[in-house]
Amino acid sequence: MSRCKTVVGLVVAACLWSFLAAGCSRPEEASLLDDLVERVTERQGYTEKSKRQFEERLQSYYFEKVPADEIELLMREHSPGVALAAISFAVVGNASPTEVARMKQGGAGWPAVAKSVNTDLGEVVKEVKEFRKAIG
Repeated sequence: MSRCKTVVGLVVAACLWSFLAAGCSRPEEASLLDDLVERVTERQGYTEKSKRQFEERLQSYYFEKVPADEIELLMREHSPGVALAAISFAVVGNASPTEVARMKQGGAGWPAVAKSVNTDLGEVVKEVKEFRKAIG
C-alpha cells in the first residue's frame, strides 16, 4: 500500500512540475531566437534596398495584425531581426512590438522580455520560423 502511495505521489509531482515548467521559457529557446534574429539581420540588413524589401514583406505578411507605421518605426530604429522578433511577440501575445524592441535594446534577454509581456517564448520562436518559411 505504501508503495502505491509513493508511485501516486511521484506521478502527481511529475504532472505538477511539467505543468509549471510549460509556462517557463527554456534556455535553448532564447538561444534559438538569438540565432534567428542574427541570421535575419545578416540576410536582410546588409543594404538599404534589402531592408526596405524586408519591411515590405513584414507589412504584407502582418498587415492585419500590426499597423504599417509601427513596422516602419521598428525597421528604422532596430535591426530587421529584432523587428521581426518584436512583431512576433505582438502576434503571439498581446504585447506592443515597440515596447518589446525597446526592452531588448535596453539589454533585457528574450526570457525576461517574454516574462514581462506574459508570452511563451517557444511560440515566438515558432512564429519567427513560420514567417521565414513563408517569405522564402
